[in-house]
Amino acid sequence: MNIKRFNINSFLMIFTALVVVFSFMLLGCVIDPPPTLTADEQNYVSAKSGLETAGVVLVEANIDGVKQAVGIRTVGTEAQTITVKLYTNQSAFNTALGSNIATAKELLSSETFGEISMATNGLSVFFGSTALVDIVRAVLSGLSTTVSLIDAPTSAPKITIGINQFLQHPMLDAARIGFTERLDELMTEAGRTASYNYQNASANSATATVISNNFINNNVDIIFALTTPSAQSARNAAAESGTPIVYGAVTAPEAPTTGLTGHDHVAGVSDRIEMESVIELIKQLLGGSVNHITYIYTASEDNPRIQGEQLTTAANALGITVTMRSINNFADLPSVMVAISNSDAEAIYIGTDNLLASNMTQVANLNRNGPRLPIITGAATMVADGGVASLAVNYTNIGIQAAEIAFRILVGGETPGDIPPFYFEYDTLDIHVNTSVAADIGFTIPQALIDRATTVIQP
Repeated sequence: MNIKRFNINSFLMIFTALVVVFSFMLLGCVIDPPPTLTADEQNYVSAKSGLETAGVVLVEANIDGVKQAVGIRTVGTEAQTITVKLYTNQSAFNTALGSNIATAKELLSSETFGEISMATNGLSVFFGSTALVDIVRAVLSGLSTTVSLIDAPTSAPKITIGINQFLQHPMLDAARIGFTERLDELMTEAGRTASYNYQNASANSATATVISNNFINNNVDIIFALTTPSAQSARNAAAESGTPIVYGAVTAPEAPTTGLTGHDHVAGVSDRIEMESVIELIKQLLGGSVNHITYIYTASEDNPRIQGEQLTTAANALGITVTMRSINNFADLPSVMVAISNSDAEAIYIGTDNLLASNMTQVANLNRNGPRLPIITGAATMVADGGVASLAVNYTNIGIQAAEIAFRILVGGETPGDIPPFYFEYDTLDIHVNTSVAADIGFTIPQALIDRATTVIQP
């Protein structure tokens, strides 16, 4: 009996000792608490958790000292890479931030998705395109206390632009090139691209109509139409679809016969010059005064006729006579030059007339062998081809201004009809003189005008 009792007591003592030892062991396990997470680390863990809840499987890595979790999310048929970065060094984060805050605000206002948000404190979250990295970093730098994860935009579709140019001519070519170069610059800045379908109507209105209809059938995003006939054909072709039309080199867009204002889908740039300025240029050429100006124009073109009427009104108000002489085709011009030779006209003015501009060298030859009067033109290129002087719109600038309007419509979302026609201010107009042509007809350009000229073409 005594031995049995001893054994039980010994067992109890041993058991008690083991319990004490085991308890100390357990206490030892919790003496050291788990490390406290920084705010950045907590956000990192929160972001990971949110992404995993959204079905994204993440793999952790440490790249260049920056802790990252990388995963793939499938949207439709497209796989998007998602990266969560932890910047434990604030200065490194600030360096990575860049200066895309304005872009970030714009992107967040239009392309946020979903339900996952988090505090910032140096956490960077972005999807897909590396172009979004700096943008999201900017947002996370403190623009807001929370930010939705940004859905990577799919590659923005290329914008297709149809160019309907009424005829081949250097001044219209300059406008077209100015348009494409400036629009490409703007598109690049916006991360977009454009493709151009250039068509020439060869001075045929019916062809211009076919070109515009084809553009609409091919679903171009916008039509850039150079000169009035092309602009009118594009306006009509897009009347039902509402495809935006931007015109260039249209002298009187607001005239009833032109009809390019008052339409929701039409906007553009005029090449009109106030006739008071033209008269002043003629007066300077002739030494300070003029009594009689002859104006030559193509009867089938609206713009030149309107310019002639405007010149007549402005000149008559100053006591100056204007004789308007029209031609139906170039074969009519020799007889017109004979009539001018038999008049008391002191100068010839030709506006932005497509037919005469295309044949300016022959016009100059007829003048040299006939009236021998200074020809003032409405376009600078016409001076190079045989005019004596021009107060002209720079046609490259027409294209540049048209590109900026097109960009406002295509990317900025503006309604074309809300954009008024653009007219160049007087101080943006160019003065060109050709002393070589002047010498050929025995005319001397005053030195004061040569000194003021933007361009002087010499023998």
